[in-house]
Amino acid sequence: CISSAASDVYKRQVLEWLAEGRVDLGLLYIPDDRHGLRSVALLSEELCLFGPAEGVPGCPPPQGGTATLDEICRMPLVLPGIGHGLRTLVDAEMERAGLEIATVIDVDSYGAIKELVAQRVGYSILPFNAIAREVEAGRFLSWQAGQPALSRNVHLVQPFDLSLIHI
Repeated sequence: CISSAASDVYKRQVLEWLAEGRVDLGLLYIPDDRHGLRSVALLSEELCLFGPAEGVPGCPPPQGGTATLDEICRMPLVLPGIGHGLRTLVDAEMERAGLEIATVIDVDSYGAIKELVAQRVGYSILPFNAIAREVEAGRFLSWQAGQPALSRNVHLVQPFDLSLIHI
């Protein structure tokens, strides 16, 4: 018998549920080999910079289809808080490039991030699929974030002692 449920939770919660046997499989953006899990990358999703179609006061949008990390780090940004996988990835890429983000408003909800961007508070970085409707409706503009583009993998994980899937 197979049953499924979807829940938008932090990595820590998924790891706890796997350890407690409450779930047999999980999806993580950053796999963690230290917890007795095996994983396989299912897909890679490109992250993009996006902003309101009307622009952000005092901060012109990038020219062309790509925003460099140097441009991005100088923009007012609305990002998930420290500890969120996406924020960890963005911070690591900036550090690798020798850059530091100048202004960040920490918000741990994609919906709230999008609302603040729509209110012209700043720009943000999210997977394109999270903003596709707004871009299609002309509410947001989007740019490739970095060159090469920032991306992250989605991993299917399960405890080593289960053999539900062959990874």
